[in-house]
Amino acid sequence: MTTYNYEKHIEGGTTFNEGDVDCDRADISATGSFIPAPTYTARTIKCAKDATVWSSGSATVVIDNLIADTAVLTCKDSATLRIKSITARIVTIEAEASANLRMEAGEIEIVAGTVKKSSYACFAGKIAQQDNVDAETASTWSVGRCL
Repeated sequence: MTTYNYEKHIEGGTTFNEGDVDCDRADISATGSFIPAPTYTARTIKCAKDATVWSSGSATVVIDNLIADTAVLTCKDSATLRIKSITARIVTIEAEASANLRMEAGEIEIVAGTVKKSSYACFAGKIAQQDNVDAETASTWSVGRCL
């Protein structure tokens, strides 16, 4: 059995569009220095194990459908991380420093993490077991809908 680990890291003014990815693990990051900011988009990221997605420095990451056993989503420094639909057992989030992290639909068993320093994070899907997300320092964590 062959394992396939997907990695894509972009920075600067790069724009990258991905189709469908089927892998064991995914490691995705878009890092900017504000202007010009990178943009990463993907139709489907399906991982048998885990997915790590990072957006920072005014970067934008948009994934239409993310499926993984576990997912770590990090959004910092005025960046946007938008997951249109997510299905995962465990999701850990971190939104910091005017970040915008949106999970617009799907189902998660357990979600945990922190939203801080004037950031916004939301999940408009179903949490099956536990919501362990803390909002600190003028930040918002919204469950049930994304504004």
